[in-house]
Amino acid sequence: MKTLMTTLTLILLAGLATALAGDLPAQAQRIWAPAGDVIGNQNHLTATGMLNDDHGDAVKAGEELDIFGEYLGQGLFGWRHVMDNSHTLRARGLFDNYAGGGLAGDGMIASTSPGTYRATLSYHIHDLRYDRDAELRNPTFPTVMPPQLAITPELEWRRGQAEVSYHVSSALDLRVGADDMRREGRKSALTRRNPPGVQTVDSQAARFWLGGTTRLGALAADLELSTTTSENDRAYQSGHVYADERDRYSASLDAAYDLSPAWRVLANGRMSRLEHTGTESGISNPGDTDGDTDSAAYQLAVLGRLGKATTVRASARFDMHDTEASLLGVDGDAVQYAADRERDRQQYQVVIGNRSLPRTSLKLRYRYTSGESNEIIGIGGRPGYGLETASQSLDQESTRHDASLRVRTRLARHVKLTCSLRHSALEVDQDRTWDTDDDQPWFGVLGDHERDRTMWRLALQTRPSRRLPVDVGLRGFDQTFQRTGEEMAETQASMVGVFANANWLATDRLTVFAMVTYGSESYELTGVEPVGSFEAFNVDATTLRLSPGAMVQLTECLQLEGWYEGVFFEDTGDQSDSLNAIEADRDRLQVRARWQAMDRLAVTAGYARNELDENRWDDYIQHLWTLSAHTGF
Repeated sequence: MKTLMTTLTLILLAGLATALAGDLPAQAQRIWAPAGDVIGNQNHLTATGMLNDDHGDAVKAGEELDIFGEYLGQGLFGWRHVMDNSHTLRARGLFDNYAGGGLAGDGMIASTSPGTYRATLSYHIHDLRYDRDAELRNPTFPTVMPPQLAITPELEWRRGQAEVSYHVSSALDLRVGADDMRREGRKSALTRRNPPGVQTVDSQAARFWLGGTTRLGALAADLELSTTTSENDRAYQSGHVYADERDRYSASLDAAYDLSPAWRVLANGRMSRLEHTGTESGISNPGDTDGDTDSAAYQLAVLGRLGKATTVRASARFDMHDTEASLLGVDGDAVQYAADRERDRQQYQVVIGNRSLPRTSLKLRYRYTSGESNEIIGIGGRPGYGLETASQSLDQESTRHDASLRVRTRLARHVKLTCSLRHSALEVDQDRTWDTDDDQPWFGVLGDHERDRTMWRLALQTRPSRRLPVDVGLRGFDQTFQRTGEEMAETQASMVGVFANANWLATDRLTVFAMVTYGSESYELTGVEPVGSFEAFNVDATTLRLSPGAMVQLTECLQLEGWYEGVFFEDTGDQSDSLNAIEADRDRLQVRARWQAMDRLAVTAGYARNELDENRWDDYIQHLWTLSAHTGF
């Protein structure tokens, strides 16, 4: 029924366009966007009102209504003014009350004087809502409601940022800035109890930076110094309270030097130190935390051209991290736990592009990464000082190879073929030792493992006629993950999909577009024993996505658009006599009409219908009605 309604809507749009044919300008192709999508340098203002109507499962609909609200509004504006001396003032903003009725959005004002200075001030406020259902994908949940929280956790983010840059001379620019971010509210805790846990959050962080850019002939460099201070307080329903303070000091340097018109050398380096202190209570071992982390990263790259057809990019990067952290007793007495972690990584990469073949471009990329980490955790003293009474260590070495090839060729005037192939191989060796009272390790590790991943894509871009571009293609993914230690286990994952996309400029006033994708995916885990009544999780699923639409210019002042999306998913990987296959269908329909009442005034009315249909408990339907007015000034 839903598909029939959509088809009739699109046929009606096409029929009206044919009936009102005339000498109107051709409509440019564009991606669908919600009402109020006018963005640009011109001065504009769009105000939108919305009515949200939810149906279906009472609990799910109530949760959606609690998050989004019933009556919604949105405002989008942009203002730009250029003075006679080229001094430019700009203001932009997008605000709404989508989350629970509170005002949220982003705003920015900027003042620029070419060749002298630039100042920007921005402010962001958003509400982040969390699902109150502890779903856990338990097999009984298709028939039994999952545990729920009485409230929907809400976390409010506020962030303000200001930066001023000044052009001192042709060789020097200076900048200074500050950033303040605050979070306050409640969020879902990682602990999955019945009902799931909730934690309260109250944190703030302030960052200040000073930087400069210089240009001396063929050399350009940028230096920035920054400091960040943050305070975080978290409390759980169980009475577990945690508070910490962090101070970070950072420095970065980027440089570029032109060896010749065809070759350039790039270099950058970053260093930082993080100092952390905190207190923890409401647990079996309360106390104070204390830790320091030093990190550094350096990179050197060369970019150049060999002849007229070959480009080369080569780079090397080195990363180092060193962390020492301790959990002290109450009032900072003896060490309870302590950790010492060191990580080093090297990465080498080369990218070669070539256009020597007629109508063909090739790009070959290879990257090699090797890493080494050492971690020691001790009780009663800091590792390395011989004071710990028990300890556990983990030494890890890893290597990774990434290679990819991309080919683009033009087979004919209106036919282009693109092929890409990527392969990644990861190998990790882990060596764990421990010296504990019960001769058992405190925590487990994955052990030695390997991962091989291959991805490929084949796409054909065609244009059968001047008004009809068509794209078709295939893509695939295959991965094997294997534990190679004493406990052997292996997972096999694969995906194959096809896609097609067409845009038909039927007349000067009618555009019809459609996209379809179909894919199958599988996931299988072997080599593990069941835990209780839970066996290995397997997937054998197919997904079909249809997305047709049309846009028609009825008259010089009236434009209609219609768009439908249907996603049909089925997973039979764990289907049995006691467990049905997972089926989930999603349907979305949007229709929009835009009336250009005057040269600087337009009114847009829209309707959207979103439906989630599962063979579980949380089916729901959402109707969203919108009415907006746009003016330019």
